[in-house]
Order: sequence, then structure tokens, then C-alpha cells
Amino acid sequence: GWLGVWVSPERFAGYLQQIDEEAQARKVDWTHGLQLWAGVGANARDRVARGMESFYRVPFEKFERYTPCGSPARIADFLGQYVERGARILNVEARGDSSEEAIDAISEVSELLHGAFPDI
Repeated sequence: GWLGVWVSPERFAGYLQQIDEEAQARKVDWTHGLQLWAGVGANARDRVARGMESFYRVPFEKFERYTPCGSPARIADFLGQYVERGARILNVEARGDSSEEAIDAISEVSELLHGAFPDI
């Protein structure tokens, strides 16, 4: 399958349409996903911005529109747009005030998404 990164939900869906046409021609069944970072907790934007800028050496503003920050509900709403369009794997690099906070928040995001999309 395909693992998208830094792509809007609309563009993600467009790529999946092209990829799935090729998959049908090859008679394969692919699963698609999304790789992204997310900021959680009180300092969500600052934490994730520092992490991304350190890792990629590019200003956070280049990534910001593809990087959900805030509460688990807000992050789940953001990710739900991709699930609706075909993402079945979500690989989230979460940043918070602690590793525990990030893990707990993404666990809650997972629960919210499983509740919203029970058949997926």
C-alpha cells in the first residue's frame, strides 16, 4: 500500500484512487496509511514544533497545516478526515510535556476513532 505524509485529506483521497486503480490491475489488495506528528497537552504546538524542527531542520510552519495539535478529540477529528478517505494505518509521532502524556493522548485518540469508525 501507500503511507502518505504531509498531504491534505483531499489529496490523500486522490492518490488512493490512482493507487487503487493500479492495485486492481495487478490484482493485489493494498492497505494505505498516514504518517504524521501531533502535539498534545498544554504546550502542544511548541512541543511538536521543536521536535519537528530538530528532526527535519525545516521551520515548523512548513508542516503546521498537516500537524494536529490539542486535545485527543481535536486530533481524532483531524485524523477522521483521512480515515473517511481510506487511511487504515495511522502512524502518529506524538509530542507532549512527557512521553506518558503523549501515549495516553494517542490512546484516547485511538479509542475515539474506533468508536467513530467501528466497522474499520
